Amino acid sequence: MQLTAQQTIALDRCAFDWRAKLSPLGIISVVDRLGEAGGELHVKALGFLPIINMANSADLTRGEAMRFLAELPWAPDAIVSNQDLRWTDTDEGGLIVSWGDIAVTLRFNAAGLVDQAFAADRPRAVKSGFVPTPWRGVFSDFRMISGRILHTKASASWIIGGAEDIYGEFQLTNWRLEDC
Repeated sequence: MQLTAQQTIALDRCAFDWRAKLSPLGIISVVDRLGEAGGELHVKALGFLPIINMANSADLTRGEAMRFLAELPWAPDAIVSNQDLRWTDTDEGGLIVSWGDIAVTLRFNAAGLVDQAFAADRPRAVKSGFVPTPWRGVFSDFRMISGRILHTKASASWIIGGAEDIYGEFQLTNWRLEDC
């Protein structure tokens, strides 16, 4: 299903706000965010009928924080500006970026650009709650935008039973740096 989304990523703290409209005529709206109150996911029909309403659970916040860390290549200024992030080398030549006890591994292509993000235990929502599940983001089609090299294509997948299940493919169509 195609959707149009807008995301704002904080540069000085671990926070983002993602808003999307999907389905015919955009009658389904989604707000997915990480902020001071924790993680939130709200899905509504017609702007007011709740379909999903999740907020402030430890698992949701953990998953949203992992998403923030994995999407740092879309906010390269946060890599330098966010003092809450910690960086550790891996034996495979990647970097582990962490925020407290939450971590994601970033892997690099031959040109030194992040082309994958991986978390071994990202919380995945299931009917009974959340299940820690391996998760991967793959980034490609790198372009110079506003003086930064950014990936303009990405996919996200859960790894279930050893098989990758891609649940989203994304295309960056507009990017800008704003003063906060």
